Amino acid sequence: VYFILGAIGRIDSVRFALKENLTLRVAAIKALGRMGGVAKEAVPDIISCLDNEDTMDAAAEALGVLKDPLAVDALFKNGLVIQRQGGEFPASFKNSLEEIGDPATDYLLNILEDASTGKDYDKEKAQIAEEVLGWVNSYALKDFRRKLAYQRSLPQRQRFWRYVHNIFYFAMAIVLLAGVIEALRN
Repeated sequence: VYFILGAIGRIDSVRFALKENLTLRVAAIKALGRMGGVAKEAVPDIISCLDNEDTMDAAAEALGVLKDPLAVDALFKNGLVIQRQGGEFPASFKNSLEEIGDPATDYLLNILEDASTGKDYDKEKAQIAEEVLGWVNSYALKDFRRKLAYQRSLPQRQRFWRYVHNIFYFAMAIVLLAGVIEALRN
């Protein structure tokens, strides 16, 4: 069925099929994914299928193929809801976020940045974002962790260098004072 819908090549007819019975909805979602870039205008319709257990995997797959950054927020938030309800963050959602690439990485990094600065601290959301980012872009996650570790160590480094600075000036004062005393003796 979805080959026929995709072969038609008309977005309107395929989008219309999203409102039909389950079999036709899944076929329409797959057809939109196969249509590629011409189906970008249907992204909001596909996103609306993410919150249905029967259509979410097909919708996630189609969104990954279309690589539309608009899908990133919906994929993460719907996956977050599923995990908070005791399920697993769907692998199809992770795969789609990975396919979308940099916009998904940036989105997940923003969640982690907000959590690390206290701007939006939702521990569970941050943990899930970290897990998903590890799947989507493990290099970006490693860089984020390094950056965070460096930022957290900064106050200690600053105290150390202030201490070294103070010792240096104290030593210079002693040398200067010794020179003054020596000059006064002569």
